[in-house]
Amino acid sequence: MSLATAPVVSRPSRRGFTLVELLVVIAIIGVLIALLLPAVQQAREAARRMQCSNNMKQMGLAVHNFHDTYNGMPPSVAFQWGHTTWSFLLPYIEQGSLYDQMDIRVWPEADDSASGATNNRAVFSQEGAKNISVYMCPSRPQRESGLEVAGHKFGAYDYTILSYSRNSDQWNEFSFWQNLDEQDQALRMAKTTPGAWPLAISSWKPRDQFSRVTDGLSNTALFGEKHVPVEKLGKCCNAGNGETDGFFFFNGPWGDREVMAAGPVKNRPLARGPNHVVTDVVSAGSPTVGSWHPGVVHFLIADGSVRTIPVTVDQDTLHNLVRCNDGQVLTLP
Repeated sequence: MSLATAPVVSRPSRRGFTLVELLVVIAIIGVLIALLLPAVQQAREAARRMQCSNNMKQMGLAVHNFHDTYNGMPPSVAFQWGHTTWSFLLPYIEQGSLYDQMDIRVWPEADDSASGATNNRAVFSQEGAKNISVYMCPSRPQRESGLEVAGHKFGAYDYTILSYSRNSDQWNEFSFWQNLDEQDQALRMAKTTPGAWPLAISSWKPRDQFSRVTDGLSNTALFGEKHVPVEKLGKCCNAGNGETDGFFFFNGPWGDREVMAAGPVKNRPLARGPNHVVTDVVSAGSPTVGSWHPGVVHFLIADGSVRTIPVTVDQDTLHNLVRCNDGQVLTLP
């Protein structure tokens, strides 16, 4: 057969997508993404909430290890204007090196190194002291405190030491060294002996054992999540303006302290969420405890467990949860 008479083999023509078909495919993909995105976000928040709960469980183990070591619960504060519970727990959350660098007997923000004291200010402003993951809720961004002392900045963290004072209100509710006999929460100020300058104290020991918690360790909360509104992140130290991201390890004077080292709950409901703005933290009824988890807040219970409490919990239940020896029956939602 000659080339001239060879049959021509036809090939099927290739047909591309029309514009309409392409738009339909894009629309379907968009719908699928819109359907999947909330589920992905919910899964991520569930993971963050679980991590936050695990953080508090580690704090609970730290409290019990501290009790085993010192035969007493960690103090809420070492002394007036002193270190908070968070300093005492450092060796038990794998931060022993940081604890060894600082000195509980010296004011947390002080630099009296010229007088032979430990420079706590430099210790707590180093990067390693700003990134302690156990003290950070992953639902909130990592940040520095709004407090700056002589060019030194400190880390801001996300938990608070629960408190309940029977007769004190407003500013006195936030001061663990005020009216100790009226405080019904589990953790109270340490017992100390005075020190000679530059030491604030020469020695300390726990004030209370677990036996103080007569309502039962499983019925009493020690820590909660600190309420920090979105618009107040990293801001300090004007409590009258709702600014609470201060120096986490310092329960000191009003101008340069971590206001929320104490989280008083008396007649203070839980915050409703990250957009719950508080204009004056110390005013009656302003929430101090709250989270960025939708609808719930984590509490560390004295037995080491973590309970998830809805933000709608009634006030009496919240009181009974924090008071450690009131004899009231606790019924959690």
